[in-house]
Amino acid sequence: MAGNITEQVRNLIDSNPIVHDAVALGIVNYSNLAKVLKSEVESRIGESVGEQAIVMAARRHAKELSVHNRRGKGIEYELQMTTGIFDVNLVRSSTFISKLPEIYALVDQEKGEFLNITLGSHEISFTVSQKHKGSVLGILEGENIIRQWDDLVSLSVLFQGEFIDTPGLIYEATRSLFLEKVNLVEIVSTYNVLSFVISREDSMRAYKVLESFLKNY
Repeated sequence: MAGNITEQVRNLIDSNPIVHDAVALGIVNYSNLAKVLKSEVESRIGESVGEQAIVMAARRHAKELSVHNRRGKGIEYELQMTTGIFDVNLVRSSTFISKLPEIYALVDQEKGEFLNITLGSHEISFTVSQKHKGSVLGILEGENIIRQWDDLVSLSVLFQGEFIDTPGLIYEATRSLFLEKVNLVEIVSTYNVLSFVISREDSMRAYKVLESFLKNY
């Protein structure tokens, strides 16, 4: 039964990001945590469980998280800010798909103009340089636009190496921004680039947060 208790306590801790972080940082009160988890652990294993057994399981997992969270020598990266971005979300339609070549033709990739298009099952989201807003809205005439944002900023992290293979990096980066109350309009990722599209008002604060996070990762 002890192994089952350990497994269930580990699963419950890992399923709640706030509890997970508190345990990993060693700032949780284990007695109070055991009281909170007790009924759910008992429900999962089908029998009564003592709070001390839960405390012991939580402490074991805390040691595992402490080892897992130790940083290496850091990662190489370049942080870039792109201003003047227009973002629009709309209902997916066959007519919009046929208009994609017109949108691509607007953007001068050699000059570094911003363009990202995400095709969802029911909605489409894309960001483009603000100067193309008028042309884009003209192309989108007749489409069902859900929402649009003006004068946004993109913060892009260009990694030297495959960041996508680093577990938890995206989560911890977005968590750092969340703790500073930075609202994310879009998140865009490729194999070596991670971009956050945010409001201009949040841009400098977000830049400092990401720079600090990456230096210490």
